[in-house]
This record gives sequence, structure tokens and C-alpha cells, in this order.
Amino acid sequence: MPQIVASLFAVEQHVGPAAAVVAHSMGALGSLHAVARGLEAGRLVVLAPSSPPRSVLHWFGEVFGLTPDLIARMHLRIESIEGMVLEQFEAAWFAPRLEAPVLVIHDRDDRIAPIANGQALARALRHAELRVIDGSSHRRMLADPRVIHATLAHLAAR
Repeated sequence: MPQIVASLFAVEQHVGPAAAVVAHSMGALGSLHAVARGLEAGRLVVLAPSSPPRSVLHWFGEVFGLTPDLIARMHLRIESIEGMVLEQFEAAWFAPRLEAPVLVIHDRDDRIAPIANGQALARALRHAELRVIDGSSHRRMLADPRVIHATLAHLAAR
């Protein structure tokens, strides 16, 4: 995710501030983090936001039977390599720093990023709206006309 953040700031430096950012999955958390750190974006749309990295790390540890000590060391190593604190990719960190309106769209039956991610994010953000769709999927939602329509409507709103 730090690479996503760096990429967004590089684009901003090259072409100027963005009127909006639309991001999917891990890119959603990276984009929210970037805006919380000062990336200019008038509005945001986040599609099927992924679980925060710290949660993914703990899930990984459980699946592979890693000890809590090893998970903690991995956590520190990742932060050392990436130069960012993993907690800064969680709603509790970036929510108080975000003023832009955010539309969160999530499929109820997403098997890759649970809908609880989108629900928690929408609850945490001051200016957020949650749209729940049915019958799409984590990736197919990117071409779903309902998602495209809701995204365009949010971006056109004042």
C-alpha cells in the first residue's frame, strides 16, 4: 500500500490536484490514507475496501499457524521496510483527517473483502455514504452498471 500512496502523490505532483479519486480494494485504503496525509481530492469513491494490513497479517498468521511473537516481528519488519505504520491504513487513523465526501460501494456477498469492511469504513467516516449491492463480486463490480452509475452520480454531486 505505501506504493499506492507514493503513486498518488507522484501523479498529483505531475498533473496537479485531483477532482476525485476512485479506488478499489487495497487501493481504496491506500487512497484514503493518501488523502488523509494531504493528497488533494474533492470526492472519493471506494469500491470493496480490503481489510486493513494489520488484520490481513493476523489472518495470515492464523492460517499458517505462526506464533504471536513471529506475527509481531513480521509487523515490525514490514513497517521498517515500507517506512509506514500499518495502523495508518485503518479507519481509526484516517477518519478524523478526512473531510471529503466518500461513497463506499460494497457487494453484500464479496468473498475477498467482507462487506463488514465497507460497513465499518462508512460508519467511521464523517461524510460517507454506503451503497450495498447484490449479485456482483469483488472484481465484477468494477464493470457493474449500478456501480458506475452511483460513482458518476457521487462525482457529479456538489
